[in-house]
Amino acid sequence: MKVFVTTGTTEFEQLIESVMDLTGRHEIIVQTPKNHEPTVNCQFIDFVENIYDYYQWADVIVTHAGAGSVYKLLELRRQVLVVPNLSRKDKHQSQIADYVRENNYGAVCYDFSKLSEAIQECYESQYAPYEVNKFDDVDRILKLFELEHD
Repeated sequence: MKVFVTTGTTEFEQLIESVMDLTGRHEIIVQTPKNHEPTVNCQFIDFVENIYDYYQWADVIVTHAGAGSVYKLLELRRQVLVVPNLSRKDKHQSQIADYVRENNYGAVCYDFSKLSEAIQECYESQYAPYEVNKFDDVDRILKLFELEHD
């Protein structure tokens, strides 16, 4: 199985170490801001201009629970495994992960010792399609501002 892992712009060492333990079972590419030595089946890359090529390449995408990464992957309807970085001071990543799990948009893994099982489950599962809510009420909001200032 081909697995792409993204940690976003911040380091997420616990995820990287857990992924490196999986080598030999999957073909893995990891996008991370910190350099790591490649292993047998694990290649590391820095930021790339067209990350979408990697998204298309992968059978499963393991991502931190950053809003930008998660929502883009849900919009693309990729097999997503969300791993929240709970060591961050802000707790928005756990909220986003809970949202994904509660709506059955993808898999979520809170326990790094179960990462391999979570990847397999994500690969084998079908998830609800995420529908983008287009915001088109700009004209209505502008009219409200005009009324307040009259």
